[in-house]
Amino acid sequence: MNADMTTYEHVGYSAGLRGRWLNRYVEYMKTRWGDTERSKCLDGYAFEWAERFNDGVDYDASDTGGKKILLAIDKRWIDNIYKSYEIAIDVALEETI
Repeated sequence: MNADMTTYEHVGYSAGLRGRWLNRYVEYMKTRWGDTERSKCLDGYAFEWAERFNDGVDYDASDTGGKKILLAIDKRWIDNIYKSYEIAIDVALEETI
């Protein structure tokens, strides 16, 4: 593990995560492990989890507490998509009137 990789963003990116999946991983790790980011990155634990996210087994590899965090993250993401569609529909309707 590269000694410069002391943030979840760097670790997740090096494991192949991008965009929403990188953001989801970072949010999970920060929620789950709080202020231990540097140590989790340096000891390789963060990279193990980044690989799990990249392989799509993050939910299956999580315990009950981790699954609750992932479900909450995903629910917020879905809610935001729904709100975006509502706004787009409202704008389209206003433009046709």
